[in-house]
Amino acid sequence: MNRSVDLVIVGLTAAARSAAIAAARGGRSALVVGRTTCRSRCRRFRRDLAAGLGGARRQVSVLTGVEVACADGAPGIEAVVLRRVRSGLLIAVNARALLVTTLVTTRVAAGLETPGWCQSDEFAARAARAQVPG
Repeated sequence: MNRSVDLVIVGLTAAARSAAIAAARGGRSALVVGRTTCRSRCRRFRRDLAAGLGGARRQVSVLTGVEVACADGAPGIEAVVLRRVRSGLLIAVNARALLVTTLVTTRVAAGLETPGWCQSDEFAARAARAQVPG
């Protein structure tokens, strides 16, 4: 699978749903990815997302059972590589922006760990509009 989207959104959260809806309403394509393979959670997320998208369903895709392996680009995001959790298969996605809506831990040079996350649906929606050049 090799595709191009304006925005890759990591996490199956309310903030991810809001960001995907905001991106679609702004005419942007988005790919929402999540690590979980829990069928009921994935089904619920897709149902809630579809209800919010209305006629813009084709602009947002959801891919579950994957994690971000790496993101690269200069000076910003140009490509995101995803890895299937079960098989290890790599998936390349050309993207103009990356938004992480889940609690993540980043190790800094001093050996400390700093949490980072989207704190609200409004923040995620603003980030989706601001980070995708148009």
